[in-house]
Amino acid sequence: MQGSSTLKEKSAAMVVNKFKGKKGVKVNSKPVKMHTKTKVSSKGTVSKASVALSAKKLKTAKKKEKAKSSAASQPLQLLGLINQKLPETVRKNMVLPRLENRTGRFADSVKVTEIAQTPQGFPSIGYTYRRNPYQVFEEGSSGNWSNGDRDPRDLIDKSIREIAAQFAIGRFYTRRV
Repeated sequence: MQGSSTLKEKSAAMVVNKFKGKKGVKVNSKPVKMHTKTKVSSKGTVSKASVALSAKKLKTAKKKEKAKSSAASQPLQLLGLINQKLPETVRKNMVLPRLENRTGRFADSVKVTEIAQTPQGFPSIGYTYRRNPYQVFEEGSSGNWSNGDRDPRDLIDKSIREIAAQFAIGRFYTRRV
């Protein structure tokens, strides 16, 4: 099935139409569907505003197509892939001055629970971990173990970003759920 003509074909047809009917000029061109919403003046020229509008629509269509093909456009698949690699990556990142891996309970408790879309179109990754007893290390919590170096949120954030870099996910946000 043949669809509508492209913007490039339409603009070429407009140029060819100017020379059709002139003496001494031979024009060979294929027929082009000219059903457009652009305004064509009586002289057969397309206004600059309508061409700019058509070009803008073409760019946004290409961006949407590109977004559909990325890993971030398939949140359930991405959620499974991140959860599969997350405990191993957290264990690898648990070195001094951060939390140390002794029993593996903390690394095994880290899970990505949801991936939502922000109003700007970026993925927002929600995660959780075993709060008891590891929440005492969060900066801002009351306790003697509260320390910015040992904050489990930073450790998890770093690990998620490391995994996301493998899937070529650009900008995204993380949040504790």
